[in-house]
Amino acid sequence: MTDINRKKLLRRVRRQRVQTDTHHHHRPGLARRDFLRRIGIGAGAIAASTQLPILGRMRQALAQTTTPGYKALVCVFLDGGNDDNNLLIPTAGELRDQYVAGRGVLALTEGLHALTPANTSQAFGVNPSCPGIAQLFNQGDLSFVANVGMLAYPIANREEYRNNAVPLPLQLFSHSDQQVQWQTGIADQPFRTGWGGKVATELDALNGAGERIPMAVSLDGTSSFLIGDTVSQYVLKASGVSTLSGYGTDYSGAVNPDGSYRLDRDQGRRLKMLDDIAAFARSDADALFAGEHARVYGRARDAEAKVGNALVEAAAAEAAGGFLFDDIFASAGATDDLGDQLKMVARVIAGRNATGNTRQIFFVRYGGFDTHSAQAGAHGPLMTELSAALKGFWDSLVALGVENDVTTFTASEFNRTFTPNGEDTQAGADHAWGGHAMIMGGAVDGQKIFGTFPSLVVGAEMDVDNSRGRFFPTTSVDQYSAVLAHWLGVDTGGIDAMFPNLGRFDDPFLPGSSLRFFG
Repeated sequence: MTDINRKKLLRRVRRQRVQTDTHHHHRPGLARRDFLRRIGIGAGAIAASTQLPILGRMRQALAQTTTPGYKALVCVFLDGGNDDNNLLIPTAGELRDQYVAGRGVLALTEGLHALTPANTSQAFGVNPSCPGIAQLFNQGDLSFVANVGMLAYPIANREEYRNNAVPLPLQLFSHSDQQVQWQTGIADQPFRTGWGGKVATELDALNGAGERIPMAVSLDGTSSFLIGDTVSQYVLKASGVSTLSGYGTDYSGAVNPDGSYRLDRDQGRRLKMLDDIAAFARSDADALFAGEHARVYGRARDAEAKVGNALVEAAAAEAAGGFLFDDIFASAGATDDLGDQLKMVARVIAGRNATGNTRQIFFVRYGGFDTHSAQAGAHGPLMTELSAALKGFWDSLVALGVENDVTTFTASEFNRTFTPNGEDTQAGADHAWGGHAMIMGGAVDGQKIFGTFPSLVVGAEMDVDNSRGRFFPTTSVDQYSAVLAHWLGVDTGGIDAMFPNLGRFDDPFLPGSSLRFFG
């Protein structure tokens, strides 16, 4: 049996195990209205969508097989600057000695989950709060990219930085600036578009000309990462579809169960009037401002209906597969905001036929990582949710059978200083630079640590400071992002235009590159 076939067999077994473990929660007779209640959208929202000819298309979508060639990227942004020094941790040898000496009161000495990397003899573990991440890594479904961060040009050593021999990213160590640069992939230009938005622009034609929602979906409001030149993004809540306010929960005050307006109520009359005005304005070529407003309104209502249909399709997938996303995430221990966001991403992926997309890119954000103080008590719970949410999301993808078609990756504006800013339990860490990212998916060359893990000697060649441990990155965000964009389908020419500074760094696509993290 080849390694590829063995890996596929193991995934099939894990998928069956997930379905078996959750099967006893499934109720074969679950009604459509119960489906809607479980996914956070009431019958009124779907009924309202029938004012547009959507419901028939939804039924067709439910009858289709899996969309051929489907792929999705999911960006998990850790807002505030995650302390990656206490995520991926050396557990033996010289690096371990450096870690214990430099981390001071922030050093983690017990309970680390051992990793078994396939491409290095150096011993590593992960945070005691990250059993799910360790399991995903050791079973070959997750890898790390070490010491990645924003760079305008490569930096060879500490002296180049200290002597200003190399141009640096704009406003280095600033939260807002580094967040934007991570999301654009360009360190030395003002913000214009995000690289996720560029990917959506480049690949949007692959989704075909039919009616669909935008391929870029944000669970965090309008995201810089998903802003593109010619495509829009769809903003979704972790709780479900965003509907117009003022018409009752899921339009229950304005729409009857059969989809007709409730003309005996002000809410129903008002919604009908709004829809009628928008329909008229959309057809009036001379009404430039009103017409464009109506077209935006119409696109929002269309997308609202399609996402609602996708969530119905997702509920049908749960019933057919004998599992519930709620149970999968609860079993993984994901009980916080990040788990809720990734659960909704899983549902949209499950309803991908109804959305009309063969390519999608998602953005979720999880905050609280700006741990300047009391890090010992704050960082562990953040790691717990990150690990559990990733595990729950992975298990959901396995249950759906799309684990090879979805790649999840992490990003954060910067790492934190290796040395603490105090010597007691209230100590934290400050803004730093290069950190460690994670990539998860069946297509990922798993169980590996890509890039170059830095020396942890404070004040030495890799440290920009004398005493804080701000290690400069050895992998640029340009390189990291380019490999991800290429996996989704962006060709070489598109990559060069998308990441104009990429040519300043080693080509991540060359044979032998330490960044070839897709098998």
